[in-house]
Amino acid sequence: MPRHQDRDAFFETPANWVDRTIVAYTAPVGPSSDAAPNFVMTREAIREADSLRSHADRQLLQLGRHLKDFDLLESKETQLGGQPAIFLRYTWIGHTGQLEQTVTFVERTIETGRVATSFTTTAPAKDGASSRPLFDEILKTVRFDTPPPVPSGGPPPSVARPSQTPQDPSAPPLVPMPGYRGGRR
Repeated sequence: MPRHQDRDAFFETPANWVDRTIVAYTAPVGPSSDAAPNFVMTREAIREADSLRSHADRQLLQLGRHLKDFDLLESKETQLGGQPAIFLRYTWIGHTGQLEQTVTFVERTIETGRVATSFTTTAPAKDGASSRPLFDEILKTVRFDTPPPVPSGGPPPSVARPSQTPQDPSAPPLVPMPGYRGGRR
């Protein structure tokens, strides 16, 4: 059975199930807003005949059909974590008002096939310009390391805490993120 593991838990799933992991982080909601900037990572399978661009274009069409007052501001090819990527930036009206979102799609091949790993940033549109530098700093830290396979059964491998993980000397230096106050809970 395939194993999912993060820093707090692990579990095994049936072999034919698809990993649709969602990782989400959000800033605290400010006193003058009902929405807070957030960062979400997801992944989904890419159709066999699709390129990364055709996958991103299909997602773009869905966004345009389903989001109120959708307005595409930017679409370009770029790089993320050393991999080719497609970047989209757009606005739309959500239940908290106008939002600015970006989605960066990266194609990866994992044990189950080709997937698009998507990084979505969201902020109130009025805060879009001021939130972009923070989101850019987060995106600069994205790396695609493939962890060693975990044998089925037996205990999970230990997970190093960030303070215990030495930085790869060939990696670019980590850049402090404005407003970040550490990982304390």
